Parts: sequence; C-alpha cells; structure tokens
Amino acid sequence: MAQLPSNATDFPNNDPSVIQVHVTTAKKDITGAYHVMGEITNKGNDTLNSVQVTVHFYDGSRNLIADSTCCITTPPNMDPGHTSTFDSFVTSDQISGKPVSYRLSYDWS
Repeated sequence: MAQLPSNATDFPNNDPSVIQVHVTTAKKDITGAYHVMGEITNKGNDTLNSVQVTVHFYDGSRNLIADSTCCITTPPNMDPGHTSTFDSFVTSDQISGKPVSYRLSYDWS
C-alpha cells in the first residue's frame, strides 16, 4: 500500500512539526485485517498525552473505504524527545474494498 501525505488538518492545532512519524509496515495479516505500524517521536516541547493514530484507507479511485477506530500509541504518553510505537488497523468486517493507499491522522491532549 502506498502512503498518501497527511494534511495539516490531520494534526492537532494544524501543527505537523510536533511529531516525526516513521511507518515501518503497512500490510494485510492472515485474518484479513489491514495494519499500519510504526513509530512516532515527540519533536515538541510539551508532553503528548493519549496519542492516537487513525489510518484512512482508500481504494484505487481514492475513495475512502475504511477508517481505523482504535489505536493509542505504546506508551500512550510521550515526553519531549521520546518515541512510541503504534499499530493502527481495521478488521476485515470494517473495510469495504481493497485498499491501495492510506493516510494517517493524529490526536492527543
């Protein structure tokens, strides 16, 4: 699957400079669930709490076919300079079609 760039609106306060994201894997597992896994580093000056990563899956025509509804980072809170991992996914019954691309969005307090 190809990663589409996130929009400024995909970040709290429209500020993408607060985090650095590295996607390590985007794949379908043996149960039919689609996962996007990676790491997030807090590049800001404040602790990020309850960091959630949402993945938006698109088909070949760039139609949205699923959004993950889960996926808090591990650990969920990140002090400045620290890194957490994520596994944002949808199960086979949550997706309507075959994804060929995805976009990530983020939330934290």
